[in-house]
Amino acid sequence: VHWALYYPLILDPAGPGADRGVLGAQRALEAGRADQARAQLESILAGDPSNPRALALASIVALVQNASDQAADYAERAVALSPEDGSAQLALSYVRQARFDLAGARSAADAAITINPDDAIAWARLAELLASLGDTTAAIDAARRAVELAPGLSRTQSVLGFVALMRLELDQATAAFETATDLDPTDPLPRTGQALVKIRRGALGEGSPPGGTTGWGTT
Repeated sequence: VHWALYYPLILDPAGPGADRGVLGAQRALEAGRADQARAQLESILAGDPSNPRALALASIVALVQNASDQAADYAERAVALSPEDGSAQLALSYVRQARFDLAGARSAADAAITINPDDAIAWARLAELLASLGDTTAAIDAARRAVELAPGLSRTQSVLGFVALMRLELDQATAAFETATDLDPTDPLPRTGQALVKIRRGALGEGSPPGGTTGWGTT
């Protein structure tokens, strides 16, 4: 059985053209049940092998399960079938990051936002990338934009929490993680963030320098 602590999301449940079956697979992945998500997607693709969103999410599941070549194949097929689908571009972004191509990952995330400027998941993804590149000022702006677009989505709140944590804005990080946990009690990511905030508060209270690792990025 494959379980995932951090599972990238590429579909906004409230976005246009949402596919109930693919969203169900994403919910399984959100809960850490990667095997279940894969089985659901395999069933969808057996009936519709050219479903770009199913292929895009299958790419994410493959990444979670350390099948990087298969993930790349799924993502590239999704983009080839539907280059104007933001979820396909986001899947490609994660595949490129896994291959240490951060510039390519950023380009694909930018493409997803160009396709749909109101895609909260795409803005959250951009925030992650900007944070990984060390631009926490731009990252916090992107994370706040994601929350503005989808305040009721646990993932946007979690991303805001981690970026705020990297910036040592601990009150904002705490608030974002608490909101994320309230929105989705099954999501382990904000609980990890809450634990890291407690660790950081303790370290600062002991007078340690504000460097080091947050667990999601580097401050």
